[in-house]
Amino acid sequence: MLLMSLRDFFARIPVLAVAAALLLATAGAAHSQQALPVAEGQGVIQALDFEKYTVLVSGSQFDVSQTVHVEIAGSYGAFTMLKTGMKVRFNFLLHPGGRREITRMYEDNFIEES
Repeated sequence: MLLMSLRDFFARIPVLAVAAALLLATAGAAHSQQALPVAEGQGVIQALDFEKYTVLVSGSQFDVSQTVHVEIAGSYGAFTMLKTGMKVRFNFLLHPGGRREITRMYEDNFIEES
């Protein structure tokens, strides 16, 4: 009886290992998808770096998401279509450590420069 129990136990080890791995992976994915604070901004684009995916807006530096949603003149655009001097509004994520990542940016010619 004891021999049979040990045999059953060792036969189930791969199943238990897979179940534990799935549990850990699910917990890790849930932790990494934790909601980040979202903020809004506006200003004039002063500099763009298309290789590093960064933008300088009214004196503040931002990273830009690889999947940023861009609208120019009311139509879908791309990060590489933005130009210095454009007036823009944007949404960005506040990452731990202070990194700011723009996820949505759209042209807004009605922004008043201060």
